[in-house]
Amino acid sequence: MIQKNFPWREVFLELAVRSLRRLNYEFAPWTMGQSLHLDVTPHLGMINSSDGLKYVLETEVCSAITLEFMYSGFTNGAWLFEDVKRYAVDREILIDGKRIDLFVNRYKINEKKQIEYSAHPVLIEAKRVDYFTPNLKEGESRGSSNYESIKDDINKLRSVRTFVEARGKMKGYEDFDFEGAFIHAMFWGLTKNPKELRSQIISKLECSEDDFKKCIIKYFPSKWDENQNGPEVTEWGWVCLYEIDPPTPIQPIFKILEKKEL
Repeated sequence: MIQKNFPWREVFLELAVRSLRRLNYEFAPWTMGQSLHLDVTPHLGMINSSDGLKYVLETEVCSAITLEFMYSGFTNGAWLFEDVKRYAVDREILIDGKRIDLFVNRYKINEKKQIEYSAHPVLIEAKRVDYFTPNLKEGESRGSSNYESIKDDINKLRSVRTFVEARGKMKGYEDFDFEGAFIHAMFWGLTKNPKELRSQIISKLECSEDDFKKCIIKYFPSKWDENQNGPEVTEWGWVCLYEIDPPTPIQPIFKILEKKEL
């Protein structure tokens, strides 16, 4: 699966941004404090300019991305006319007793109308970079860093890839011999200084610039001030997809999964 011929990361992150923007809106009530009372009219600008993303659980994000992924024409080949690519997504895959948040794989239809799946799927662990506890009375929150959990996930993914390369079996995929896997950590948060974010992540994860060269970060406005000159963004939501120990590109290998399908 040569990455340049498998642009799933760009598509995946765009769908992740769509999901996070929606969840930021849906979780906005957790940031409004006493404005939620019926006798108080909330500032309507808070609905589209909130800290809702602070309180979104990892399971909510994975569910939202999965739904976007299944619905989007960019993942089923409808919009990629020159080189049709189709992708499958699954959640909570059990590998070597370890549960993986998201499982992405490419497939194609061969000349015999059979489905062939890539022998090198993508495994993703999802985490928010901070845990926040809401205070509805004040409309504020207390947060703590979650980067240690992200580092634990990175180590877990490395051990899982070793297991897959040894032809270990995934629960639900016992009839398929995967030959390896691409592993990624996905994490998200809020920042007021997007230009400094990349260096902050490298410092928090204690990795080098070379280790982080396969990272992609996408941003979207989460807070802004309205004025006569137009809106001014004061805070950005972001999501990062970090490819861990990227392997040397290999020739794509597709196989038929006879008994089970994704």
